[in-house]
Amino acid sequence: ALGLTVLEDDKKFFPVYNAAVTVRQETFAKYPALEKVLQPVIDKLDDDTMQQLNAQVDVEGKEPDKVSEEWLSKEGFLSSPAA
Repeated sequence: ALGLTVLEDDKKFFPVYNAAVTVRQETFAKYPALEKVLQPVIDKLDDDTMQQLNAQVDVEGKEPDKVSEEWLSKEGFLSSPAA
């Protein structure tokens, strides 16, 4: 979309996208249900998905909050706002 040339990463310069949630131990201890809430989202965020979501932001110029909201809605983690 921006006329950029896509290069092959033959030297493995770019990291693999591994979604990792970071929660302070005291927060996790206080709210142990966080694991149950977050795990289904984490399970869906594989490398291909992360690359596609990042491309929407980096290449297509979409706002990160809109990209994440659309993905979370599409995957059924967010319900549509009330009309």
